[in-house]
Amino acid sequence: MSKDTQKEIDFELGLCRISSFISDEMKAVKEKYDCEQKSQWVPNFFSSPLQQQVLMSNHGDVPSIMFQCIEQIQKRGITEEGIFRRPGNNNRIQEARQQLQDGKKVNFDKIDIRTVASILKLWLRELPTPLIPFSYYSKLIALGGTVKQVTEQEKMACMGKVKREIVTIPNPEKNCLRALMIFLHNIAKKFEVNKMHPKNLAIVMAPNLLYRKLEEANIINAQRAVQEMAPAIEIITLLIQNVDFFFKDNHEDKS
Repeated sequence: MSKDTQKEIDFELGLCRISSFISDEMKAVKEKYDCEQKSQWVPNFFSSPLQQQVLMSNHGDVPSIMFQCIEQIQKRGITEEGIFRRPGNNNRIQEARQQLQDGKKVNFDKIDIRTVASILKLWLRELPTPLIPFSYYSKLIALGGTVKQVTEQEKMACMGKVKREIVTIPNPEKNCLRALMIFLHNIAKKFEVNKMHPKNLAIVMAPNLLYRKLEEANIINAQRAVQEMAPAIEIITLLIQNVDFFFKDNHEDKS
């Protein structure tokens, strides 16, 4: 092999090593940047976008705040009479909210269970986009308005129309909605003790799950707002009562 050929080979190998080194360096820089970006996010930021909260969660597809509240209520509050209907201590709610807003840890097991339930409702309400996104509001309200008008034979067709809307909700909202409805369904099973059958749960949860954008709500009159609450309650009642129908076949879907 000539010296010139050897030099060419050495040069090519050198370029490969440099290219590999640069690639590794760029990868390291990107990883460092991603870590820095994530470190700037507050893990339990109370009203941050749901996708961000899920990304920073240690509980799979469910944000940490949601998981911890549900966990505590399942342990200590599933038989509590009037759970979600009877409010917790407002000062403690606001204190916990501020701690979570600042990314600080809250010991939910040290908080009375009604206050934990109130924190969960407030968290749902303050999400930038509700678990049932704004774009679904009008269609679902229209469908909810027909539920009481249909016969038993027609009810399944009506539920089918609702399902066609629900299954198209994107993740992470759909995953969280499914988890919440399963949880509420389990609470409703204990209605003889906690007095919270599906309709009662829907009454207190619908305003935190299915509502207009603030700017839209501000321009409609109070009478219309009250009229729209009834079909919203009907939709949430259906979801709580029929968890398997609306979510069982779709919980593996990836949006």
